[in-house]
Amino acid sequence: MEEMALARILENCLDDMSRGETDLDALASQHADARDEIRPLLDIASLLGERSAAAPPYPLQLFDDLKQRLLSQHSAA
Repeated sequence: MEEMALARILENCLDDMSRGETDLDALASQHADARDEIRPLLDIASLLGERSAAAPPYPLQLFDDLKQRLLSQHSAA
């Protein structure tokens, strides 16, 4: 399959996933000519989405360091 066509299909599938579609087989099956190429990419996208949703946007250590600095400044004042 042509690379640009595959990219468009992937983009459409990612849009569907962002709207809550979770059946990756159904998404891939909507594009029979690209199913075998697109399905593994959807798995990767799903895993990356799960990781980013589970990870805090900032490391927890950053919050602990800021808290300690604020407490130190407050007690010194």
